[in-house]
Amino acid sequence: MIAIGLYIIGGANGSEKTTAALQILPTILEVFEYVNMEKLNYPEIVQDILARHVKNCSNRQTEIQLLFDTERNRYQVMNIGWQELTRVFGCIIYIEIKKGKIWIERDGTEIGIANELVEAGVLREDIILAFKAPYKRKFTDFAAS
Repeated sequence: MIAIGLYIIGGANGSEKTTAALQILPTILEVFEYVNMEKLNYPEIVQDILARHVKNCSNRQTEIQLLFDTERNRYQVMNIGWQELTRVFGCIIYIEIKKGKIWIERDGTEIGIANELVEAGVLREDIILAFKAPYKRKFTDFAAS
């Protein structure tokens, strides 16, 4: 027989239920699926994930910059500087939020930003791998458009 558990995390608005759930459920309770009954704050989730990437790149020769255009929902991580005699200037991550969907235009990470978004509670059908050709998107586990 398979045992199924249900954990309910309740509290007032703004009491950090989502933050607690994302930390407690996978690490302490080993629960890896989470459903938030409220619509997730996609801009906040994207900003948190990108900020973590910048922290993880702190010991590089080049500068890693976070660029957030919160008015237009555009988010970017840039790599800028010099490595010896070579100029480095490039976009590592670029994300836009359009019509309630998260469009990943550039993902230069190993783990994959889409996977991190899913871990944070974002539905796969709200994530579009825009760096893939439109005809290829239907073969992914994410939204086509």
